[in-house]
Amino acid sequence: MAELEGSITYEGIQEIINNIRSNVEEVVSTLVRLSAEEILKEILTRDFPAGVTSKYYVRSGEMADTVHTKMTSTGNTVSFLVYIDSRELGMYPPLPKQWGHHVDIHGNDFRDGLPIVLDQGGNSSLYAQPARHFIQAGQTIMSGTLAKVLANGLRAKGFQVVIE
Repeated sequence: MAELEGSITYEGIQEIINNIRSNVEEVVSTLVRLSAEEILKEILTRDFPAGVTSKYYVRSGEMADTVHTKMTSTGNTVSFLVYIDSRELGMYPPLPKQWGHHVDIHGNDFRDGLPIVLDQGGNSSLYAQPARHFIQAGQTIMSGTLAKVLANGLRAKGFQVVIE
């Protein structure tokens, strides 16, 4: 019975792997992450601009300013989170004959629940908020855009990238 034993050694393969990994991490943590943040900010600016919406309410236009990202990479996974920090919304008491900003009818803090109500809609005895589905809209745009941003970022670093 014949046995065959052998090995192939690729000199520098770990250096190549590390180079690819560091370039992907850099592009994701800068270009891709910031593009995702900008996509959600643009949607919120469009859907919730500052200005008069009724004789009882004037939008502050602050929602887009609360969008942030943070890297959440672990191990061999490069990832980030896009989130709304509703604590950054101002709280303004009601003016005469108007609603307050980001507070309930008693002046209590309503900032934490606000993004959910704006996204998914909500009904109360005083007001019905239609669902805007801005999270889903953002995910749809991001799924079609972020791979291209990553590819272009890697091309700029000298990689040949094909998107199929």
